[in-house]
Amino acid sequence: MTKISRLRTLTTGDGSPTLQRVDTGWTYRSDRGALRESRHVFVAGADVLDRARIRVLEFGFGVGTNFAALVEAASKAQVEAVDYVAVEHAPVPPDLLPAFDLRSHALAVQATTDQTAEADGVRLTLHRGRFEDHRAQGSYDAVFFDPFGPEDEPDSWGVEATAAAAAGLAEDGRLVTYSSAGWIRRNLAAVGLFVATVPGPIEGKREFTIAAKDRARLGPVKVRNVPR
Repeated sequence: MTKISRLRTLTTGDGSPTLQRVDTGWTYRSDRGALRESRHVFVAGADVLDRARIRVLEFGFGVGTNFAALVEAASKAQVEAVDYVAVEHAPVPPDLLPAFDLRSHALAVQATTDQTAEADGVRLTLHRGRFEDHRAQGSYDAVFFDPFGPEDEPDSWGVEATAAAAAGLAEDGRLVTYSSAGWIRRNLAAVGLFVATVPGPIEGKREFTIAAKDRARLGPVKVRNVPR
């Protein structure tokens, strides 16, 4: 199993926490606003809050920022149930997980220890292993493709990993990733997805990527890459 570097807590630009790797200085979420990035890129980008029940598959749980942002948004939208399945090859120790709110933090800590946790209509399952080895059980309304940076984990962004992610995506679902690099978009197209880029968050990356099996699921945006 991959070992993680020594970590320290960092308060980001919107006041929310993330962790930073001491050796490289790289952060798990944007140092300009961790929760703001997750809310804009992954929650808004997935566009699933109009559903009564949401199933999410995430590659790269990290410190649980996307999970916390989705739980918060789903509660406000009165979503009945959230089934969140995450895969992480280098889980963060539970005592280092930042607390975004009491409920999501408690679930993240328990799932990191016991693999599953459930409370108040939210179920979190955390698998440990390589992304490319994961076989999705059923289909998901959203896939959060969120490995650590491509420079640090190139294999996590390869075609095998994107194929495993796409295999879990429902026909009317969306895959979302913070990267907009051309080779990553091409990898997504190579596994059967229509791919587009959309504007990123304030004080964040200029754009990020959304992808879907159904072109119509991307809405009125310009498609950058098509399935091949």
